[in-house]
Amino acid sequence: MAMKVGRRKRLNWRLTLFLILVMIVFSTVQTVYYYETSMRPHLILAAEQYAKQHVVQTINDAISKKIADEANYNLLMNFREGPNGKISAGYFNMQEATRLQAKVTDYIQADIKQLKGDTISLPLGLVYESSILASIGPSIPVEIRPISMVKSEVGYETKEAGINQSVHVLYLDITVQETIVIPFSSKPSQIHTRVPIAYLVLVGDVPQMVFNAKGDAVGASTGGAMPPVQLPNLNEPEKQAE
Repeated sequence: MAMKVGRRKRLNWRLTLFLILVMIVFSTVQTVYYYETSMRPHLILAAEQYAKQHVVQTINDAISKKIADEANYNLLMNFREGPNGKISAGYFNMQEATRLQAKVTDYIQADIKQLKGDTISLPLGLVYESSILASIGPSIPVEIRPISMVKSEVGYETKEAGINQSVHVLYLDITVQETIVIPFSSKPSQIHTRVPIAYLVLVGDVPQMVFNAKGDAVGASTGGAMPPVQLPNLNEPEKQAE
């Protein structure tokens, strides 16, 4: 009888150990499945946004420092005067803008290289996009790995800024290729940002009065008598020539 009891205890101990191992394996598989299907996409997205803020801030800081040292606005913008001495046109010197672009791009490239292997901590609560849970949970390490040269292009755009006024913006389009690395996963990412480097405001002569499509006056007179305006009487038939 004693031998049978001993065998049963051994069998029960082995069975218990086997069940514990099965539960551990099952829990591990469930955790990995949940991570791959539910948590990983949100974690990658949150890591991309977090890393983008980090890289864009680095770019903006580099541009602010380099433009302050390199930009010569007397060379970057040229003006043309009319016969009356007023400025009739203004334009950007693209040769000077290209020189500034090369300097700024090299400076950004040097700063971006310093981010290689840089690790930032992403609170786990940010994955769920909740302001309440944003600071709750362990921090997940997110590594930024720049993998290519910084690309930049010079561009400009024109915006209307009122009556006979326009704002011309000279900017740099900057693109950085990088890899976002999180535990058990990584993803290539492209960060694009547009940074203004110069503004040019051109102001023309403002008319005394402006009318909208309905014929109503918009704005106020800038001074001086308004020239007489006579509108035709559309209800009166035209007189036939004798």
